[in-house]
Amino acid sequence: MEQYQDIYIFSHGYIYVYASQNYIKKIDIKLSPIDSFSPNKNVLISKLFFLFDNYFKGKPINFNIPFSLEGLPKFTKNILLTLYKNVPYGQTITYKELAKLSGNEKAARAIGNAMAKNPIPIIIPCHRVIKSDRTLGGYSGGGLIVKEFLLKIEKAIT
Repeated sequence: MEQYQDIYIFSHGYIYVYASQNYIKKIDIKLSPIDSFSPNKNVLISKLFFLFDNYFKGKPINFNIPFSLEGLPKFTKNILLTLYKNVPYGQTITYKELAKLSGNEKAARAIGNAMAKNPIPIIIPCHRVIKSDRTLGGYSGGGLIVKEFLLKIEKAIT
């Protein structure tokens, strides 16, 4: 199966997108470019980049685009899909609230681990998950500077 990849450049770094013909498979957010990366875009990545263009202009976007969570443990998939389906643009949820919503009320710490394994940040909005004290918590998709930036775009924080 052919693999596709391309780079989306935004104000805080580089978004590397990897896809098959039918699914977005992985997104890596980096603060600096990766050496020796060869773009090979397909229609799906072009559609995602169009959504990114609008998202980064502050337009409310539902990333309704096919993606794959293949290879992830069932618990992680459940948490990520619960987040994707239930926490819309401009809203946040705490790790504890997401644990409860996903049917794993006592698993708030495990929620953080599931967020760190999210292969497609932004599409599955792990940046919207915050600590109970309303501070940001962590973010593996480029660090806290990127998490804060994404939440400010969505006006979820000021």
